[in-house]
Amino acid sequence: MRPVDPGRAYERLDAILARDEYQEYVSPIMWLFKAFDLFSEWFADLSIVLQIIVLGVLIAILLAILFHFVMVFGRVMRATRAEAGTPLRTARTIKDLPAAAVLLDRALSALESGDRAEALRLFYLHALARLRQKGRIPLSTSLTGREILAATRPPLAGLEDATSLFEACVYGSRVPGRDEVLAVQRLGAEVT
Repeated sequence: MRPVDPGRAYERLDAILARDEYQEYVSPIMWLFKAFDLFSEWFADLSIVLQIIVLGVLIAILLAILFHFVMVFGRVMRATRAEAGTPLRTARTIKDLPAAAVLLDRALSALESGDRAEALRLFYLHALARLRQKGRIPLSTSLTGREILAATRPPLAGLEDATSLFEACVYGSRVPGRDEVLAVQRLGAEVT
């Protein structure tokens, strides 16, 4: 491999960049090359001690910017988790559900925003929370929706249909109709 002459390489690069077809691409970024050339010439004229200081300052600035972005990202992630409130999707048992009023507010918000599947899910959980408040369902850590349905005393009319619809929408990715969502909403209101 023969050694490369830097002067000749710069001449070739200048000749290529001087072509008309490259000028429209080169012009907008040429100021960046010129600024880098000026900085590198200035940097080369500094003593070794000043070069180390300048590099240290540049590294500190880059680390500060990186630290800032990491902190902002962390703040956004914490805020996102905080907005979620009680983690409904991770509620393992009926005991883990938030209060019925909270579920009702969230369900109404989801319905207003047009997210019918989420609204149905929240209205169903609202009905379960109301049944829990009234002492009509057992507080067990291992009951499924169907087992809660079977253990509800006295049975609640419409809970079986709501459970089937809930399962189809949450586990089967079915989008419920507005009437179905409103029927599950009424179910929660009928719990006495």
